[in-house]
Amino acid sequence: MVRYHNFDIVFAEIPCETTLAINITNCPNRCRGCHSLHLQADMGRVLDEAELCGILARYGRSVTCVCFMGGDAAPHEIAALAELTAEDANALMQTALREENRAYVQIDPAEK
Repeated sequence: MVRYHNFDIVFAEIPCETTLAINITNCPNRCRGCHSLHLQADMGRVLDEAELCGILARYGRSVTCVCFMGGDAAPHEIAALAELTAEDANALMQTALREENRAYVQIDPAEK
């Protein structure tokens, strides 16, 4: 079960996008010098299809990208939410996942 702590509109994480960044909790990595220790706990609201759709409905077309920040404990569930986001937006919105602390990976709905 994926849970999230909060979300916000950000501009630096994904260049040239107005990004809805969702901070996923239950991070298993325990990185040295972690700047988000509170995201290590398994707490927060459940992020399921209904919750995600509710968050997206709040912003409508004001956001051009959704970024799931974290989710390393449940990558397949995060990928399913990303695919849902891409499908629901009818290719009007970008979706990004941070893959193994390296780079952001864009989910292209046309590649399905």
